[in-house]
Amino acid sequence: MEEDFAGSENEQLRQRLINFVPKYGNDDDAVDSLLAEAYQAYIDELAQFVNTRHGRGLVGGGYYAGTTSISANVPFGASTMATPDDCKVTTPLAEGASPSSGSDRLGPTTVYNSVGKIQTSQILSVYCLTRNCHLLRWPLKVIS
Repeated sequence: MEEDFAGSENEQLRQRLINFVPKYGNDDDAVDSLLAEAYQAYIDELAQFVNTRHGRGLVGGGYYAGTTSISANVPFGASTMATPDDCKVTTPLAEGASPSSGSDRLGPTTVYNSVGKIQTSQILSVYCLTRNCHLLRWPLKVIS
């Protein structure tokens, strides 16, 4: 990762990561449970902090979990090193609760199934799931 997958040996490793490592967004319980666990850790951690409105008025003054990054995925990715899930340096990160670009291979239903494993009852802001970028990559089945 320090070398941004440069060189043929590192590119071979990257291709194995792309094609053979299970990824979020494909309705794989083992992988999806890791993301659900990470969101829960985020939600639990947030509960211990308050903002400047704490103790003033009817709105509790706490922070609430959300999945919305709306366009922040591009600048955040621009300052991110290569990652173990096969992304090269400066690759945009996943937006909101969406899978990483190109990692969802089994169609929109599996993406929704994966997202559905996150405890949304504790996420109070917009639940961002964008699926417009990779529709053409998903295999289509013709029903005759």
